[in-house]
Amino acid sequence: MSELDLSSNNMNGTIPSAIGNLHNLLSLKLNNNSLTGTLPSTMDQFFKLEVINLSDNDLRGTIPTALQNLPTLQSFYLEKTKMCDGCFRFNYMVQNCFISYQTPCNCSYIPCGPVCPVSPSCLHCPSLQYKIGYCSGNVLVIDSRLLNLNRTISIAHITARILGDLNLDFISLTDANITVSGSIIGFDNLILDNSSLTVEEDMNISYSTLIFDPDSNINVQGDVVVVDSV
Repeated sequence: MSELDLSSNNMNGTIPSAIGNLHNLLSLKLNNNSLTGTLPSTMDQFFKLEVINLSDNDLRGTIPTALQNLPTLQSFYLEKTKMCDGCFRFNYMVQNCFISYQTPCNCSYIPCGPVCPVSPSCLHCPSLQYKIGYCSGNVLVIDSRLLNLNRTISIAHITARILGDLNLDFISLTDANITVSGSIIGFDNLILDNSSLTVEEDMNISYSTLIFDPDSNINVQGDVVVVDSV
């Protein structure tokens, strides 16, 4: 199932936690009903979800932090509810965000948008139509699962930390300082131009081509496996 639209369906009761089992859901519309209670934390399992519309319900409580890291989310509607932001904000850019609070919330956080702007010139992933990271200080933090979907990544002129393991076909770094919190499982080509790559776990270099200039370096803190690579 890719779309669940139960809007204007005279529904009441709470949203069940089992809704998080719909991992392939792209659109969830439960607006204009009489739903009560809070949002289930299992909604963080919507790895592909693009649209959430929960407006015009009697929902209460705070927006769960589980919703912060939905990487593909493009539209979020929570108007005409009794929910409070609870100092909530998305870690990824949400293009359409409509939240109006009937409950007073004394919080200075902006509920939508990244922590800091990400320049499109920093990351070149044409097939990824959404923002793939958020800023922590001056470091761009990226979920490796999004990069692995694309299989090819070019990063330039930025300092970034990639969370998790990388398994790509092509990696190109230009004037970049990159740290991978997990392992690099495999790649066909790795090109470093005036860049630094730190891998905090293991690196598997099998049937791969590495190209890097004297100003670049690779630091692997775990084990390195090299098989038929140049």
